[in-house]
Amino acid sequence: MMYGRGFAFADGPMSGGWLLGGALHGLFGLALLVGLVLFVVWVAKHAQSSSTHHDDTPAAFPAAPVDDAVAIARTRLATGEITPAQYREIVSALGGPTGS
Repeated sequence: MMYGRGFAFADGPMSGGWLLGGALHGLFGLALLVGLVLFVVWVAKHAQSSSTHHDDTPAAFPAAPVDDAVAIARTRLATGEITPAQYREIVSALGGPTGS
């Protein structure tokens, strides 16, 4: 008989009575917790990136470069680098306003 030690089956590996059993049990719990945290972080990042991208098609060109190109052509016309016919050709190719 073992007096003062309680029940004999309470000293097994699952109760933490053995060093290796208790350590493995603790490591498994820690690994499970870390895995759960990493999964939650991954889901949060995936949900955030999905909500910011509405479509997969990139925008071709913003509208401002056409206006800038027409302004450059107008400046080149004013300085005499191009003729009025070349200016109208550039503007019509760009699809901009044809004002002189």
